[in-house]
Order: sequence, then C-alpha cells, then structure tokens
Amino acid sequence: MRELRGVNRIAPAQDSRESENRLILDAASGDVTAFAEIYRRYRDRLYGFIYRMTPAGAYAEDLTHDVFLTLLEHPERYDPAKGSLLTFLCAIARCRVVDQIRKNGTRAEKELWTDEDAMIPLGGEAAITPFDKLLKAEIEDLVVKAVMALPPLQRETLLLREYEGLSYEEIALVVKGSVGIVKARLYRARQLVAARLAPLINTNGEHEYELRKSRA
Repeated sequence: MRELRGVNRIAPAQDSRESENRLILDAASGDVTAFAEIYRRYRDRLYGFIYRMTPAGAYAEDLTHDVFLTLLEHPERYDPAKGSLLTFLCAIARCRVVDQIRKNGTRAEKELWTDEDAMIPLGGEAAITPFDKLLKAEIEDLVVKAVMALPPLQRETLLLREYEGLSYEEIALVVKGSVGIVKARLYRARQLVAARLAPLINTNGEHEYELRKSRA
C-alpha cells in the first residue's frame, strides 16, 4: 500500500514527473545521456508488460523500441500533470499491442479484446482478494501461467496494478476506461487467478490469499 500523508502526498510525485519531463526534452534534443537514463529506468518494466500482453511474447522487443521512439519523436505528448512517465509509456505500449493483434492476431485473439467483463458487479474493496504476497518461490511458475491464461483485458489490468504498481486512476488512463471498469476487471482477474491456484493457496483467518510477486 502506498499511503502518504499531508502535503508530501502530491509534491514529490509532481517534482519527479517534472524532472522526467526535462529528461525527455533533453533526449528529444539529441542528448544521448538523457535518453540512456530514461531507457535504463523503464526498458525492463515496459518490455515485461508488452511481453506478457503479446501472444507468446511475439514482437515484444520491436514494440518496446517503438514505444521509446515515439517518446523521442513526440515528447510534447507527455503531460506530467496527467500521470507518471511509466503510465504514459504503458499507454503507448497498449495501443501498439492492440494494433498488432488486430493486424496479425487470430480471430480468437481479436475477439478476446472485448468489453464483456466491464460491467461485473463489485462487492467493494473488502470483497476483493488482496495480492499482498505471492505464493512461495517453488510455485512461481504456476502463478505466471495463471496470469498469462487470463483474457487480455483482465491480464493487462492485473499486470499494471500488481507488477507495475500503477494506481486505479493511472490504469484507467492507460486502458482508456473508467476507474470502475478497472476495478471490475481487476476483481475478475484476481478471482480467476485465485480459482486456478485454489489447490495451492493457503488462507488465514481473514481469508486473504498469500501470493508472492513474480518478475519472470
């Protein structure tokens, strides 16, 4: 949980975004060092997101490069007031993934990119299974497989929340949806993963699932 108090809740994040914005402008002007810093900060996280969202990781490397190229060619599109640079990069990546699937994906893959789960009723935050920890190291591979088996709209929401640490509002910007839709997809994703891992999950008195994040 990212709980901040007082005036420091917003100011540090905004300062960081302004600093990143300066890096972007410098990189777009030909500053190799500035670009290298941006690439160092976000390449692995961005690649991981794209890899998990593309069929068998196809064209993940190319799309990752394309996202950074877009940032360099159109630095003015990034608005620090609207969200973090990671949010912006994930939004571009998401568009590229959808475009590739629409062009090259199978009919089944294309049909999965629907909004059919957007209106799943929510029981409130207390009813959502928390992903505070992942299962022990020996079943990490099963967790990854369970996440990868999710429908793409649910998978991307879970990845952005649990792996990239974006807020509901930031995820809504990435997927171009409402916070309500984000929560609905996340709820459904967690339920599906929990059901797949049910034989391996330990619950405590409060019925909280213990899962440990996988960086695979």
